[in-house]
Amino acid sequence: MRPGRPIAILVAIAALLLPGVAEAAPFSPGPGSPYATPSAASLATADFTGDGVLDLAATGTSANFVYSFLGDGAAGFSPALGSPFTFLGFEPSGIAAGSFDADGDVDLMLGTADASTPDVLFAAGDGSGAFADAGTTAAQPTSNDVRAGDIDNDGDLDVVASSSTTFLSILQNNGSATFSTSTALLSATVVRIALADFDGDGDLDIAALGSAGLEILLGDGAGGFTSTGLPTPAGLQANGLAVADFDGDGDPDAAATTRVTGQLTVLLNDGTGTMTALPSVLIDAAGLAGSVARDFDGDGHQDLVVASQTTNLHVLLGNGTGTFTAASGSPLTIAAGVGSLVAADFDGDGHPDLAGVSATSLVVYRNDFVWPTPAPPAPAPAPAPVIDAVSPAEGRVAGGEPVAISGQNFGGVERIWFGDVPATHVHVERFDRLVAIAPAHAAGSVHVRVQTAAGTSAATDRARYRYVEAPRPQPPTDPTPPPPAPKTAPTAERCVVPPLRGLRLSVARTRLKRAGCALGNVRRVRGARTPRARRVIRQRPAAGREEPAGRHVAVTVRATRR
Repeated sequence: MRPGRPIAILVAIAALLLPGVAEAAPFSPGPGSPYATPSAASLATADFTGDGVLDLAATGTSANFVYSFLGDGAAGFSPALGSPFTFLGFEPSGIAAGSFDADGDVDLMLGTADASTPDVLFAAGDGSGAFADAGTTAAQPTSNDVRAGDIDNDGDLDVVASSSTTFLSILQNNGSATFSTSTALLSATVVRIALADFDGDGDLDIAALGSAGLEILLGDGAGGFTSTGLPTPAGLQANGLAVADFDGDGDPDAAATTRVTGQLTVLLNDGTGTMTALPSVLIDAAGLAGSVARDFDGDGHQDLVVASQTTNLHVLLGNGTGTFTAASGSPLTIAAGVGSLVAADFDGDGHPDLAGVSATSLVVYRNDFVWPTPAPPAPAPAPAPVIDAVSPAEGRVAGGEPVAISGQNFGGVERIWFGDVPATHVHVERFDRLVAIAPAHAAGSVHVRVQTAAGTSAATDRARYRYVEAPRPQPPTDPTPPPPAPKTAPTAERCVVPPLRGLRLSVARTRLKRAGCALGNVRRVRGARTPRARRVIRQRPAAGREEPAGRHVAVTVRATRR
């Protein structure tokens, strides 16, 4: 929510619990779902094997396990070889996936619910979906929530972990999965955290949801964080957190859910990290567990999926104002107590699907929303015209002379300009050749430009035309009548090379003769029998050049194969 803009609240906030207009079955179980995962607590998704398909990893707290499931690209999963992986003496709880040691394989960072081992464990991946203990880093106790991101802008993934105290553990990666640690002080104990750029400065910040509300800590881009103030709203005792741009103003907002009262509270960001809470709305009287935000129905607004403490999965469609409407068919019935949800495209159709874990199982749901049909791509813009030659390249200031213009992309000609004066008449001979009657213009050189709906040709040296004054008649100085003119026709003092490309050789010879030039060397190249066969394809010198009279013009003619 930007400063000065009123908070948009629907007239009936209770619409959150009313049926919307979406399809009757927004999600359906994936093939093979559910999968047994005893004691599972948290869930992460990434491509563990590098095959372009998303996989899943879940922590098993009391069993010291990490479950690894490999995706098949159709929302089906199977355990990785050796799964579950045991981490002796360590009870995994929070989990984050990414490449922490720069070897290209996806690794895991594991938090713990055991206050007696206040560490974060690095579980190195080998590219097959298997993970092994690669050492721990000291942290604050009970890191139930772990998040990965580049908080110090050095190009590698760092870690932020929650605790049962008023401190966050900040683990800065040196690039090889060894970490330097520090803490960030909070106003109250924290339950859930999220990383996003809440103040728009390009550095990652932290949203920390705890026993007293949501607190924003702004990052300095070097691994340091400063709180924006007391948690908001005061007294909010939430345990679930999802971050997305719920009101469409370009900055991340937050949605907090409560385990006991079953309420949803949306907090809108003003772009500086200051959050304003909308009125809380009851979603499920049995209490709420995990939540995740994505655009599930393809309307451009961020939606929410929230699991209850029982067997309900609430699908809430965003209205683009920070408010939501329950989808038709919501809530769905799922495994009880799904405490961790992730959303990603598990079946490769471009739409976000769901996965979640409870204390007994991993569930996967395919997205069945019918997305709007995307508009067809706009046609590529037509190319602007290009002038290759102007012939003749000069004429009288009075105008009225025909000028041939050759080039490209002359379709749909609207006007031809000589300087800033339009031609009085235009004739389109072909898509690559025009003839215009030069308008009157002051003496001097101007650029000829062709204008079409796609644009106007550039002013280049090839498009120059020179206006010249007509020579004034001189009075005779000798009363003696001049001798009779010879019977042979006088020869021109110059020739302006005409454009010959596309002409048959016989026509090109005639054009050259009329211009005071002559046909020179004729080179023939073989080609297929096409409409362009036996026509001039190149000439030298180029059209528009002023040459001495009788100048030989060499041409290349495409001849057909015999």
